[in-house]
Amino acid sequence: MAKSTTTTKDDAHALFHSLRSAYSATPTNLKIIDLYVVFAVFTALIQIIIFLQFREIQREV
Repeated sequence: MAKSTTTTKDDAHALFHSLRSAYSATPTNLKIIDLYVVFAVFTALIQIIIFLQFREIQREV
């Protein structure tokens, strides 16, 4: 087998650069929607964590 001349780190860097340059070409309206989706997912995770902790407290009582 031929030895690869690029490393995984180089591939990851190239992928990240490609995604970043593609995202910079995204219209502003879609970027705002992306931020809203990230906010919604983050809020949902916080609610799930609080719910699970509350449920553990209820089991102890």
